[in-house]
Amino acid sequence: MNNTNSPWWVLPILLACVLAGVVGSRGLFHRSSGPIGPSDAPGGRISAAGHEKGWQPTPPVTEESVSLTIDFGNGVQRRFDTLPWQAEMTVLDLLETAVDFRPGITFRKVGEGEATFLISIDGLAADRPTQHFWQYWVNNERADRSCGIFRLQAGDRVLWKFAPQD
Repeated sequence: MNNTNSPWWVLPILLACVLAGVVGSRGLFHRSSGPIGPSDAPGGRISAAGHEKGWQPTPPVTEESVSLTIDFGNGVQRRFDTLPWQAEMTVLDLLETAVDFRPGITFRKVGEGEATFLISIDGLAADRPTQHFWQYWVNNERADRSCGIFRLQAGDRVLWKFAPQD
């Protein structure tokens, strides 16, 4: 039976509607609206800011700022050129500031104060078998103390690098 009076385009449109309904019902068009906040996990603290802020433009360069570069050791870097500085700010405080900046970072650490040890940044964790760890420099000088107690001055440049232990 050949029905030449029915439009040929009805079947593709009907299939597209069914496909859109299936995809929509599986939640593929939806984003999570709940905030993600800091939580304690075995082995250290995971820091992550909520998504409620969205993207933030880069603040203007001032004398009251510091910069942060994160070098993942594979040619990829994240840069925060002008994060706000405050008196008594430590390198760890700077990481917390980068968490709150959108889009921010996540990191894990263990310990407090002079016993603070950074375990991971954005999911890249210390690797004992290859002896790769997170290490940091301030103004091109390798740090000689924990990020939890190293005080920053306005204008300082901090580099965190995932590299083999020296």
